[in-house]
Amino acid sequence: MSITRFALCMAVCAACTLATGCVNYAAPVKPPRGGIFTMVKGPIDTDMAQTPRPATLKIGKATSKGVLGLFGWGDASIEKAAANGGLVKIHYADYEFVSYAGVYGTFTTVVYGE
Repeated sequence: MSITRFALCMAVCAACTLATGCVNYAAPVKPPRGGIFTMVKGPIDTDMAQTPRPATLKIGKATSKGVLGLFGWGDASIEKAAANGGLVKIHYADYEFVSYAGVYGTFTTVVYGE
């Protein structure tokens, strides 16, 4: 293999590696990251003043995971979290993000409703 072909192959591999996404970049939030350990929670909702607060709330969670920014799997959608909690009406949603030195991370969607 010539040097030119090898360089082209390496450039394509590098571009593919850099183009891979992380779980949290596809989500509507981008939590802050710590270099060694990250554990953050926050709202996905933006209009909490308009959110009803019934006396009894059900909670549903759904989690996706990733390793090294190269592999990601799971369903952290609001739909999956609602199904996991048996909710038919969603009032608001939060997220939880945990990362261990960028090696392993989880993104959890938490929904509250009836």
